[in-house]
Amino acid sequence: MVVFCPEHRDASAAISVIRDPKDPKSSHIVRCLRIEHVHTPEVWAKRETQIRIRAWEIGLLMEAIHRIDLGDNDIIKANLSTPSPTPLSALYQFTERLDVHEPGKMIFGGHSFGSATVVQVLKSTYYADHPDIAKWDNPLFRPVENSAIRRQITENTPTFLLDMWCFPILSAASAPLFNLPLPAYSPTAASPVGGNGILAIESEAFYKWKENMHSTARIVSPDPSAKFVSQTAFERPGAKKKKGSATKLSEPSVFYVQNSAHLNQSDFGVLFPWAVKKIFNGEQPERILRLNTRAILQFLRENGVSVARTWYGDLVEGGTEENIELKKEKKGVDGGIHQDKAILEKKLAKGNEGDIKEEKNGEKKSPGSIEAWRWINIIGMGAESGPSEAGLQSGETTAQEAEEAERVEEEMERQMEPGMNHDDLAEPATAATFPSEGITRNARAEVDERTTA
Repeated sequence: MVVFCPEHRDASAAISVIRDPKDPKSSHIVRCLRIEHVHTPEVWAKRETQIRIRAWEIGLLMEAIHRIDLGDNDIIKANLSTPSPTPLSALYQFTERLDVHEPGKMIFGGHSFGSATVVQVLKSTYYADHPDIAKWDNPLFRPVENSAIRRQITENTPTFLLDMWCFPILSAASAPLFNLPLPAYSPTAASPVGGNGILAIESEAFYKWKENMHSTARIVSPDPSAKFVSQTAFERPGAKKKKGSATKLSEPSVFYVQNSAHLNQSDFGVLFPWAVKKIFNGEQPERILRLNTRAILQFLRENGVSVARTWYGDLVEGGTEENIELKKEKKGVDGGIHQDKAILEKKLAKGNEGDIKEEKNGEKKSPGSIEAWRWINIIGMGAESGPSEAGLQSGETTAQEAEEAERVEEEMERQMEPGMNHDDLAEPATAATFPSEGITRNARAEVDERTTA
């Protein structure tokens, strides 16, 4: 498996350096733009601008990946600095070896703002011809019909979302997109993959962030426009398996890891365990990475992706019969299991006293199963979603609800952007602030012709 991790030049990173493709020796620096975590039209507009840049960049990345597989010398050379310590063979090794031409073969995943980006890119691409999107005067992203990303994304595209930050998705401008489900629940596809193609993993910090968790539940459901997730939303009445019964779509896999912080979803927790524990109450940083790895590997297997075994050493949290072998030393390629179905089980487990324990906010505890791994039942969730910009404008969200949601959002800011304080805020963003202006207009126009309308 080959993983592509784009560094977005939308001023959300600490610093980015952009080379001019017409002059590889020249570059443009994009510094971090500090944006407050408040619910105002100005802030939503800035986040929307960042989503536009991110989506455009993913479109470019898809074109580059396809052309690298085709052995396009120009695109390969253009992606290396001049002079470059990286040999051309670093990219040539992928020529005719990337399985990227068959629709639905690529996997999309993200963390935090990256998860929100993935959701918007998938929807913008898949529903590009949807009446509600086609009439949109200023869409976030509209790839042309023959673009690589348009050919790739289907209702069978596997999608995993780690600690999705929902605020950028809730802007008024994005409302038509929000109301449409992820491609996995496409209402027009004959056989969508359903929830089997969606995996969401939350840290405990994000799980307990009520407004964001309820928004996430709606976004990964078959009907995000509904105020809450209902059982009937997973029924497809139009397609009958037999008389009197409707097709039942699978529910998404949604879990969280106990005693984990937002930064535990990355390698930050492993690199700085003391800081994460002291400041964010995140414990055992290796554990969440093990559980994430187990879940994603099994998720890929169940979506027909060929991956390696799950190593026995990563099964220490339990949940599988093969754990009896953990006491034996296992090395090499044979030290693992081909199936780890327990990690994605969406069912209740009995406690030590034989009772079923149900917690608030949809949590279903499974004592004695997988340590610190909890399934989140999204049925019934959604009513306490974070306020949308349209909801604030229409008065649907009360002033008290808006004030409370903004207070929590500002509290969570230190989880997402530790070290940020309001004295660090930059001047209001202008067109020149964002990196799309750092690429020469002619060069950008050339690639835009290939990827966007």
